[in-house]
Amino acid sequence: MDRQQNKTDATLIPLDRPEAEMEPKQNKINAILKTLEGSSADITNVGLISSDGIILADLNDPLLKGSAGLAAILNSLALRLTNALQIGAFLETHICTEQSDLLLFDIKTETTLLFDEKQQAILVVIVNHQGDIDAARCNARTAQTQLKKVLAQAI
Repeated sequence: MDRQQNKTDATLIPLDRPEAEMEPKQNKINAILKTLEGSSADITNVGLISSDGIILADLNDPLLKGSAGLAAILNSLALRLTNALQIGAFLETHICTEQSDLLLFDIKTETTLLFDEKQQAILVVIVNHQGDIDAARCNARTAQTQLKKVLAQAI
């Protein structure tokens, strides 16, 4: 896959086109993930998992297999910690390792009476450790917003 080196802004998928409404959600999700992955050569993998660890989309299958559940648990713990500390709404987790940076973005789509927001999915982004993490994070936040809109749409 050809990737554009150090592109700082992910291109928005035009979700407001009339034909986009007829397109299946999975196609829209895959298009958003492909755009994110192609936005920087530093992004080595992207995926979308449910809050209970089920892989919804993974461009580089099988990288997330076996670890999706762990990512969901970590995200859940971060959500609980921010709630317990009462420091505001949880948005993302960044884990830095020797080889890569792992970014987990919470995707919330529904407000309820019992909870401020319901978590529906987690965007997983793996970035080369020596790469431009700030550009990757910016592009991932754009994808997070797009995915939130797609997941909120009725089936």
